[in-house]
Amino acid sequence: MSKRNLIFLYLIFVTTTILCSQEERSIKERSLEVISNSPVCRGAEILLSVTGAESYQWSGPSAFASQDSVISLAKASPMMAGIYQVVGKNGDVFDTLQIDVIVLEPTQF
Repeated sequence: MSKRNLIFLYLIFVTTTILCSQEERSIKERSLEVISNSPVCRGAEILLSVTGAESYQWSGPSAFASQDSVISLAKASPMMAGIYQVVGKNGDVFDTLQIDVIVLEPTQF
C-alpha cells in the first residue's frame, strides 16, 4: 500500500469520527425541555432527558413507552430511530414535545 493510500484511509476515519460524535442538543417549548444526543451511531447509546413537569409519559418507535425523566437505550438500531414524544403534566396542564432520534448506519458514515 502506498503512502498516498494510507493518507486517504486516515481521512475517512476522521470523517467517521466526526459524524458519530455524541453532541447534546436541546429543544424547549413552553415548560418542557428535552435533551438528546442524537444523531447516534448504530450500536451506541441513545440518551433522552426531559425537565419542566411533575410527571412524564414518553412514546416512540417500536412501541417504546416510559414514564422516566431520563431515558437510556443501549445498542441503538434503525428500529429505534424516529420521533419520540413526551407529554409532561403540571397539575391540570399538559405540554407535549417531540424529538427526532437519528441512528446512523455504517453506509452513512
